[in-house]
Amino acid sequence: MATQNERITALEATLAEAMAKINELVAAQQPLANQVVDAHARINHAGKMFSELRRALTPKREPSARIPLPEFQAALEDLRADAYQAGSDRKFFPTNEVLARAKRLAQMRADTAAAGG
Repeated sequence: MATQNERITALEATLAEAMAKINELVAAQQPLANQVVDAHARINHAGKMFSELRRALTPKREPSARIPLPEFQAALEDLRADAYQAGSDRKFFPTNEVLARAKRLAQMRADTAAAGG
């Protein structure tokens, strides 16, 4: 029967062999691990770029530009009617034009009401 010191020495030798094998396996897989880390970094960078692009392309909301839908639709129809009278079949207008027309229509209604009409 082996003494305790011999068993400890045998276990230490087995452990050293196992550690050497583990180190070999880690060294063999290190290039793959580096590729994974690089790919992860590229994916993160692409995600950040996508978020910045989406943020840049998303229109900013202007709280002062909010008007009730019926007013917006009335202004849009008024713009379309003017375009039709001018001989155009234009149906779509930039939001700022529609908002400006809505403001003018509201001013016209206020002037008409103030004049007693």
